[in-house]
Amino acid sequence: MRTDSATIPPDSRLDADVAVVGAGPAGIVLALELARKGHRVLLIESGGDSRNPDVQRLGDLAGHDPAHVSMSLATSRQIGGASNLWGGRCVPFDSIDFEPRGIVGESRWPVTHKELEPYFQRACDWCVCGEAVFDAREIPDLAGRSLVPGFTDGHVKASSLERWSLPTNFAREYRSALSDTPGVTLVTDLTCTEVVCDPDGSRVQHLRTQSLDGRQVTISASRYVLACGGLEVTRLLFASNRTHPEGLGNHSGHLGRWYMAHVESRIARVHFTTPPAETIYGHERDAAGVYVRRRLTFSDDFQIAERLPNLAMWLVNPDVGDPAHGSGILSFVYLMLASP
Repeated sequence: MRTDSATIPPDSRLDADVAVVGAGPAGIVLALELARKGHRVLLIESGGDSRNPDVQRLGDLAGHDPAHVSMSLATSRQIGGASNLWGGRCVPFDSIDFEPRGIVGESRWPVTHKELEPYFQRACDWCVCGEAVFDAREIPDLAGRSLVPGFTDGHVKASSLERWSLPTNFAREYRSALSDTPGVTLVTDLTCTEVVCDPDGSRVQHLRTQSLDGRQVTISASRYVLACGGLEVTRLLFASNRTHPEGLGNHSGHLGRWYMAHVESRIARVHFTTPPAETIYGHERDAAGVYVRRRLTFSDDFQIAERLPNLAMWLVNPDVGDPAHGSGILSFVYLMLASP
């Protein structure tokens, strides 16, 4: 079932077993999973089917950070969330990401990698990206070749894979399921503005939500889930400071401190003495037809010994004459080389 906030009378109260804030990939999956288990779920989305500039501006950056992309490129306030912007790359966390290391300061995870592993396949099923296998050596169709002829894994590994959705825009992929699954009510154009706690701050009392034209709706449930992404969840928790002056969940002072956007760069030029045609620069497909791509990564031991963060490297060898590379710089080089 779906309803727009415009059809809800002002100062109404909506009730459910579980209230989920954010109809992006996490919110959609969680709402459908819970409803199929018999729970009544309210799924609250700030936007609607398409991007509304006025709604999108609710998530604008305060101030200016020249090192960060525009928030309109990082988040999307509409059904499907960031999957409307997503290229489709699917990569799980590595076990070392959960290990306490000096290079990542005092960051801590409330779960372990081993606790998450049993759910990787279900995540791949929802993302439509094939088997939860992310090592080329474990896929028969790929195991016979290496990224570079003769290259074997050591401190530097060339067998790590990323998978690519087929593709999955969660709004398109699961729109029918959201409408047809009993127990799910999707409410669009309604923004959660505060998580209101009991006076002693120990328990969530309700959610305050508001439409773009100012009508307020109270959401009451037995359980609440904030699934609006790392940036917007953090923003909402800081805004929920009625009983927690420093922000809800910020008792440790760590809230928002470990956020980092994607950092990428062309870092080196590599010359191989092996046959170029046998080097794998691009994507491959597994037996199910899912696109995969090999990456260069560092072993856990090497990262620890050299105090390196976890990172990945890709080989890039674009044809400067092919506009599919999407690079203005390479097109300019091509025009310069081709001109009389």
